[in-house]
Amino acid sequence: TDKANEEPEGDVPNKPKKPSNRQLKREKKEAIEAEKRDASKVEAMNKALQYISTWKHAKSQWKFEKLKQIWLMDNLLDDSLVPETMFPTVLEYFEGCKGMARELLLKKGMDVIKKYETQQNSSEEVVETVEYTRARQLLQALPTET
Repeated sequence: TDKANEEPEGDVPNKPKKPSNRQLKREKKEAIEAEKRDASKVEAMNKALQYISTWKHAKSQWKFEKLKQIWLMDNLLDDSLVPETMFPTVLEYFEGCKGMARELLLKKGMDVIKKYETQQNSSEEVVETVEYTRARQLLQALPTET
């Protein structure tokens, strides 16, 4: 009786289990949603970069948009989202910022620099990252309290 019970179990590992239709539909839906999220991220990036370009080159047509400024504040240190060619313009944009936006940018820059310096103190082989370089430039560009 023991051998009769073992044989069916021996066959099971050899046969790959086919995913159910429900699981296939769920995976397909998740893939579509992920694609939409990625597309909306790219769209947000393009709109924010267009916003900053309009600010620089066509101030008469530019108007302040808080959501785009927030996106720029959140992503200005990321070179995959704000290209190197646009970064000086973004810095110039934030040179005149005041209030809470300025405070948040100062905090963001200081956090990155502290993280870098902590890594540098713990090991000697820390390469300066784009994020660190941008954080230093940001802190130098922001207006100081008077």
